[in-house]
Amino acid sequence: MFTNYHLLQLDKIEMYEPGDLYYFIEYHTGDKNIHRVTWGRPGTKPDENIVIFYNLLYRSTKSKL
Repeated sequence: MFTNYHLLQLDKIEMYEPGDLYYFIEYHTGDKNIHRVTWGRPGTKPDENIVIFYNLLYRSTKSKL
């Protein structure tokens, strides 16, 4: 997952569009260095790479439950 995060260049995406119901991906690279991508506001569409990564992550955890 860490490799996919970097290959999809999520660390370069700046998005903060929360709604009443929202999604986020958060990446920690140290004690205080956090990169967070947030989406869910009606009418906004996240970058395709965000959707790809989120779906990969979701599927990998869903099969473990």
